[in-house]
Amino acid sequence: MPDYRKKTHKPSIIKRTNADIKMRRKAQEDVKPEEGKLRVVKGNKRRKQARTRGFLIAILLIVATVVLVNFLLPTGIGDFVKNRSYSLKSGEFPAELVGSDSLHISKQGSLFYTLTDTNLEVYSVGGKKVLSSAHGFSAPVMRTSPTRAIVYEQGGNVFKLFGVDKLIAGSEIEGNIISANVSRNGSYAIATTSKEYASKVTVYSKSSKMLFEWNSSVEIVSDVAISPNGKKLAVSVFTGENGQYVSKIYIFNYDSVTPIFTSEYKGKLIYSLDTQINTGIYALFDGGMDFISWNKFIKKEFSTDYAIRMYRSTSTLSVLASSRSNDKKDTKLNAFTTSGNPSFE
Repeated sequence: MPDYRKKTHKPSIIKRTNADIKMRRKAQEDVKPEEGKLRVVKGNKRRKQARTRGFLIAILLIVATVVLVNFLLPTGIGDFVKNRSYSLKSGEFPAELVGSDSLHISKQGSLFYTLTDTNLEVYSVGGKKVLSSAHGFSAPVMRTSPTRAIVYEQGGNVFKLFGVDKLIAGSEIEGNIISANVSRNGSYAIATTSKEYASKVTVYSKSSKMLFEWNSSVEIVSDVAISPNGKKLAVSVFTGENGQYVSKIYIFNYDSVTPIFTSEYKGKLIYSLDTQINTGIYALFDGGMDFISWNKFIKKEFSTDYAIRMYRSTSTLSVLASSRSNDKKDTKLNAFTTSGNPSFE
């Protein structure tokens, strides 16, 4: 009788099991390249994303650098280095000015601009004379910015534009000069009389290229100012109406002769626009002073019963001196912040 107990299927089972294992191993080996491909695709995508982020960050850094350089170096790195080097030079005070009469002094950063009846002179805060140049005007007027000074004579037809150590531009122009001013970025504006109009304002770049011209057919210009970045022009004008002055302030962009902002002052004559404060302009008139911001044209008003005698400002503070019209010894000083708010009295 056959011995069936000795027969077994274990070897065949073992073979099938080994074959199955081999098949599974082969299937896993076949899958591995596919998984590797997926990982490569993901790696490439991540590298592309990283490159894109790096590119965007680089653009933002470049834009931020350009803005910072434009703010710090409005007339170029050459002028910045030159002004900085001059400001660090030392001499001594008191300094003897050229001329018999000192007319005006203006501090800009670490430099002093001084105007006498014969010369424009520039000194460092350490007392070093940087420039001394004869202006040739009998009744000179000086307006300054942190980078330039313009000297002219009201009613004349010649102006001179100075850098910290040299004469940059100067020429004879058409019409008689009413007022002139210079911006932090080196551009400047000149208001003159005109044969065809009541007055005219011309804006020039720091290289003396004409940027903008505005003609007033009826109103007479009293003063001009340019924003620190040189992109906006402020003009104060006046005319007569019912036996009284009517003054206005216009602010322009250079792409249109239509004002983007207008403020009217009835019964008042605006005689000065000051731009030493980088955030806006101060308009001075009998009985008060208004602040108008360059950005959103926010207007802040200040009035006084005293007669205004003098106004001075720096990049951080403005001070108005006034006194009673019948008693100049009764004097008052009002200080204002860069945003036009009263600081102290």
